Amino acid sequence: MTPPDDRRTADRRAGERGFSDRRTADRRADDRRTGDRGTADRRAADPRVLDRPVVGRRTALRAAVGSAAVVALGAALAGDASRQDPGPSGEPLLATGEPTAFYPAFGRLLAAEIERAHPRLSCRLRTTAGSIANIELLRDGHADLALVRSLHG
Repeated sequence: MTPPDDRRTADRRAGERGFSDRRTADRRADDRRTGDRGTADRRAADPRVLDRPVVGRRTALRAAVGSAAVVALGAALAGDASRQDPGPSGEPLLATGEPTAFYPAFGRLLAAEIERAHPRLSCRLRTTAGSIANIELLRDGHADLALVRSLHG
């Protein structure tokens, strides 16, 4: 067990080095002595960890928000389609966004939900340069729907 004077000294030194507590400083010092570079080395050495990409919080949040939007829109459209009214017909154009980004995939999901809720609609997708191009297409009447990312966020 570390004597009290040594603990205070270790706490002071840990604070000077920017660590929140002595345990973090001790762990980092142990890692330097053993050559351990942290979580990545431990993860690579662990046979239970599969070789798969790690999904970040932001990506998971975007996927969750996108899924929730699809479900909400699908529910709203399904509720509307449950009436005796045959519903709208035609081929609405959905402007999605850059072909290499998330937006075309989300556009395909959205189009499928719209078509499922309104069988007389057949959505067409158009990839564009992004949100500004989508807004311009809507403004000029060349698109009926568009995916637009908030410019403040």
